[in-house]
Amino acid sequence: MLSICIPTLNRPGYFLECLRSIEKLFLLTQDIELCISNNNSDLDYGEAESLVELFLTRGWCVSYTRQNERIPLDQHMHFVISMARGTHCLLLGDDDLVVPEDVVTVQSWLKIDSPDLIVCNSHIIDEQSNVIGELPVSPGKFDNVSASFLALRDKCSFGAVIVKKNLYDDSRFERLYGSSHAYGSFWFSLLDSPNAPCNIVVSDERITHIRKASKNYDYLTVYFRDIFYEYSIYDRWIQSSAGRRLNSEYHQNLFSKLKSIRFLLSVVERGYTFSEVTNVRPELALDYIFGFKFVVSYVTVKLGLPRIYHEFRGQISRWS
Repeated sequence: MLSICIPTLNRPGYFLECLRSIEKLFLLTQDIELCISNNNSDLDYGEAESLVELFLTRGWCVSYTRQNERIPLDQHMHFVISMARGTHCLLLGDDDLVVPEDVVTVQSWLKIDSPDLIVCNSHIIDEQSNVIGELPVSPGKFDNVSASFLALRDKCSFGAVIVKKNLYDDSRFERLYGSSHAYGSFWFSLLDSPNAPCNIVVSDERITHIRKASKNYDYLTVYFRDIFYEYSIYDRWIQSSAGRRLNSEYHQNLFSKLKSIRFLLSVVERGYTFSEVTNVRPELALDYIFGFKFVVSYVTVKLGLPRIYHEFRGQISRWS
């Protein structure tokens, strides 16, 4: 059974859309469960909760809980995963949508192959659910972690990865609290034995539409602080020296991406300034190349070039 796990906070409208996409999935297959944790939201979830009640009256496997007080992001993800009883978990954003037919296709692999990890392609949608891009991953299979880790580590996007439940170890999940990426703690188990046989599948199916919308976290803190904290935890606790080397190489490559113009465009588009970035990572204030790239990104955004590009891509997607 596949467990779809959704932590939600203050996005009842998007969450309702998410539930409606899952309703279509339930109508195609009953071999799923839905686990939902509401993180003590301030906004009215009445309509969404009524739909959950309807699911229950139909006899569908649904668990819904509301936290008595708000808990941190990583702890909340851990909580909702701990609710799961299935063999595999899909941790889904409350603003994302599932693609029912593709989920059913992937479910067939779970029954036949029981892979450790399925990394999936996804469409990116905007706040109005229009497709504006994709997260493409080349389909294939890997039989060991060493061959797959660097290729897939940053492709395991929230909402686009299905994980065998037994790879989530409570103690390791807890060690990553405060990193904003504790849901990726399944890599701990895999990196402990990077050359041991495993079954990792990259699917061509796009099981989710991942929404590019306002998030309930600070973008700069997540990318310029929390990711580095996450690296330090992995480096300290991975038991295999080969696994630690893979982790180190990945984070060096990732830091280079964070300093790229492509990434900095997204930083500027969100309204962040150079001083705000360097306040989080002071050493970047002395990096001449980084400063130059930030200026280029700032000018590019002010000229409106990214908006023109996204609008053009959107038109192409609608035509196709």
